[in-house]
Amino acid sequence: MAEMRICFYTSDIREFGGIGRATRIIAERLVKLGEWVGIVSLTCSEAGAEMPKILTSLHVQFDERVRLRRVFFKCVQNLRAYLKANRIDVLVCTMEMLSPVCAAAVRGLQTKYVCWLHSDADVYNEYGFQRQCRFIAVKSAAAIIAVNDRMAEQLERKYRIHDITCILNPVDERLLSKQIDYKLDSMRIISVGRLSYQKNFELLADVAKLVFERHPEWRWDIYGEGGNRESIERRIEENGLAGRLNLMGAVSNIYERYPEYAMQVMTSRYEGFPMALLEGMACGLPLISFDMASVRRIIRDGKNGFLIMPHDVEGMAERICALIERPELRAEMSVQNELYRHEFDVGRITENWLKLLVRVKHDA
Repeated sequence: MAEMRICFYTSDIREFGGIGRATRIIAERLVKLGEWVGIVSLTCSEAGAEMPKILTSLHVQFDERVRLRRVFFKCVQNLRAYLKANRIDVLVCTMEMLSPVCAAAVRGLQTKYVCWLHSDADVYNEYGFQRQCRFIAVKSAAAIIAVNDRMAEQLERKYRIHDITCILNPVDERLLSKQIDYKLDSMRIISVGRLSYQKNFELLADVAKLVFERHPEWRWDIYGEGGNRESIERRIEENGLAGRLNLMGAVSNIYERYPEYAMQVMTSRYEGFPMALLEGMACGLPLISFDMASVRRIIRDGKNGFLIMPHDVEGMAERICALIERPELRAEMSVQNELYRHEFDVGRITENWLKLLVRVKHDA
């Protein structure tokens, strides 16, 4: 089979978030399989996550953060020139917010365009521009990739489209290649994610207050950065948790941090398919999250973690305390993760990607 030429269009190739990590993992694997893979990134953080180790081409459109609406036409022109110069067969838009650029850039070209969606179609706090971008994506893309089954069902129902493929996000092979080395004596809890409305870390501070009332010797670290830092810091101060609930900032070596912890907790209001939770599972951590469709594929309630009724602060604190007080249960859940983590093998998942991309390339 002739080499396929693929381009991923993303907002920031060095972002710490799950979309950036998933993009880097899949792009690297496609290159290893012999495909030509380029990445066009709207911006590129100076001090962000590590760059893809294997990549055919990387192009950054702007050296600093920009508002997409202000540079829309420049983005389209620039991306279109890249697609033509590199004879791209399939363009993958990594998030709905970039879909207007992709739809305009491929117009009149042989390049096919695929949109990879990471957020539910029924998210209750989405704003108008986000809805508009998703509508453009589902109506203009040659194919849609959803990261969980519920999202695919929502899109089919809401937009009456049927060419939707569900492909789960993969675990980085660097994590799967390591044996789980669970530290039963750790007295630390980890949470990972942007400091944003979605991740709901203000509520996490309320959970932590209840946990530390019973177990003041434990510590809880949050890795990530974002616009809600000040409001989270205020909640930490109000709850008297300074020095126990810690904002660690964004780090480039998060894979090395997971094994230092006893469990991982997620308090998100909504998720597409949370890479951080997947990575914690791959490292053998017992997991606790509010219950949502995107998480049930990662957490088997009562086996490798607990699912809690959304926004139930007391219920989540109770489950965390149960794991703190029962180290044998934590050890058992860590062992269960060894059984589940290979379901997210990047090799198997990238095969699904490749099948879809080949089909899209050859569809008339």
